[in-house]
Amino acid sequence: MARRQRSPIQKARRAALAEAEASRPDTEDLKLERAVQTLKVIEIKRRVIQQCSRKIPWAMVGTGLAAIPMAISVALISPLGIFIFGAIFSGALSQLVGPLGAMTKRSSTRQELPALIDTLQSEVKALSNARICVFGVLPSTKRGLVTGPSMHRLDAELVGKIDANGRLPIGDYVQLGIAFARNPGDQLVFEDQSIRRLDWVSYAREKKISDADMHGAISRILTA
Repeated sequence: MARRQRSPIQKARRAALAEAEASRPDTEDLKLERAVQTLKVIEIKRRVIQQCSRKIPWAMVGTGLAAIPMAISVALISPLGIFIFGAIFSGALSQLVGPLGAMTKRSSTRQELPALIDTLQSEVKALSNARICVFGVLPSTKRGLVTGPSMHRLDAELVGKIDANGRLPIGDYVQLGIAFARNPGDQLVFEDQSIRRLDWVSYAREKKISDADMHGAISRILTA
């Protein structure tokens, strides 16, 4: 399929938007939004690494099982068997170490994390009034949001403790809960007009958990 070319008008419009974005003053609000976005990306990377790690044992078993008939075909000098089982073995192996294989993707994703962590540290340090807090979200149902016991202020020190898999040292969690406040006296919230669609909020809503229940869960953690 031929790649769609942008018209000169579209290119000019995109350039104007990019210039306007670059000329915006670097306000506290923008710094907060960038930090939250970087944290969201790190959390996505964590889940990718987790998913790959779960796939690797099964991919290794599949590759090992596929190798047995392949080895037998080679020993028996069976061209048909080598062709058939060689294709099966190659397919199984590609799920492990191919360009889209679980080990390959896990390794490449881990390599992306240090730069993201450095960026997040700088962004968090740049905040003067706004704050970001994190907490663990555990497996939940429509009966209510289940969270870890503590809320943690995200500062440069805590960011520096993110491990090689993208996990923060705040206990077990299936989703990283993120809450923020733009001003020192503001209550923590999980979305506003500019920061929306945090992954843990989408997870809770998929479980039919109301916004009121999510606010209540944050309040319970803060008063625990």
